[in-house]
Amino acid sequence: MGTNAATIGESSLLELESNNKALLITRVANTAAIATPVNGMIIYDNSSNCIKVYQNGAWSFCFGANASSNGTSVISSVECGSGSGAAFVVGVPVTGISQMLSVNVVTLGNYAFSCNSNGITYSASGNFTGTGTQSVTLMASGTPITAGASSFTVNSSPSCTFTKDIYHVSTNGTAVVSSYSCSTDSAGTLAVGTAVSGVTQTLTANVTAAGTYSISSTINGVTFAGTGTFAGTGNQNVVVTATGTPTTSGTNTFTLNTTPNCSFTRTVTSASAICPTIVDTFPATQTIGGTSVTTTIDFSTTVGTSTAPSQCGLSPSGTVIGLSGGAEYITYTFSSPLKNVQVFSANNDRASMDGLFVMASLNGEGVTMQLVPVAGGSCNSSFSYNTFGPGSLQINSGVTGQNAVVFTISSETAYNSITIFRFGDSGQNSTGLLLCNATLGP
Repeated sequence: MGTNAATIGESSLLELESNNKALLITRVANTAAIATPVNGMIIYDNSSNCIKVYQNGAWSFCFGANASSNGTSVISSVECGSGSGAAFVVGVPVTGISQMLSVNVVTLGNYAFSCNSNGITYSASGNFTGTGTQSVTLMASGTPITAGASSFTVNSSPSCTFTKDIYHVSTNGTAVVSSYSCSTDSAGTLAVGTAVSGVTQTLTANVTAAGTYSISSTINGVTFAGTGTFAGTGNQNVVVTATGTPTTSGTNTFTLNTTPNCSFTRTVTSASAICPTIVDTFPATQTIGGTSVTTTIDFSTTVGTSTAPSQCGLSPSGTVIGLSGGAEYITYTFSSPLKNVQVFSANNDRASMDGLFVMASLNGEGVTMQLVPVAGGSCNSSFSYNTFGPGSLQINSGVTGQNAVVFTISSETAYNSITIFRFGDSGQNSTGLLLCNATLGP
């Protein structure tokens, strides 16, 4: 084939002849681009800028290059140093990950180093401008295929080998999990403002490939986390331990940082100390979180006042405000946004399912919140709570007679106004504002 097609060597299957043209072989990104190489293949490796041949089950060094550096330079030793960048994750294209080499250069010239494994290729090319110990940075490319430890051997002579862990999204480690259950077991309690201690959640993981794991979930100032190694496959229990300090009371949902994942809920109780005194003179000014906060009040015209009753072991001093029917209300407005404001709710009669409906807002916009009972009252178990967006309902549903509870208006977002309505078909409920456990919002 070519300019002298009539003259062919008798042992030739294919012969090319030309006075001004050349053979152009296939050009690929690197040797890893050939999924199933066989002996005798020839490529031009763009990452090394040279021709390579697959022979004896391995890709050769660059043709025409010194075997030690795959270039014109000569080296006497290579040491694999440290790596940097993010972790390798199965199925996620590699970016910004590198590996350092320490190379002892004997003769100046160019070089082309590379190594590949598990869908990842490290490579570097350039020119040595000095002899002695020189640093070379290999940059990684590609997409990891399987989780686990992968070894990379640099294509120099002499050479060095380094190992990298390939993580899986199901564990953030080298193990692989097909599913989680978050409801295996739980221990410990959480309280606003109290550093977490002895709080755990036990998960069950269905492990399909053994290896390491790193599981966590963070919300409301609390982090549940666990790291370790799955030694076998099948259902394995994992204990994640909580750290931190909860900032807001209420029920929080913790979702694992894995794919697949599962979720579990833990309730954060309010500060255990119940305020001894009701705020009953307005405008009222208190120092909260080092800031002077003024509270003002607005209410319907038929609201009455009386001395705070002693019910269910709760007896704060001061004056409570009575609400009857369903149209009467009290609105408290704070000069600075707050969290963890508490309310003393008394004279709740089960016969009429007495209770309060509370709404919170920040600059006129409703804030999603919960009402969380404060430990200390003897009738807490008799009250139930329902949340409706920016509003929450507290009712006495368990004990006959006049009963009281202290609850926290709990929200992840601070609020500068709360409005309280009565819920019930007859009688009167009494309420009092408690600010000794309130915290300043962001």
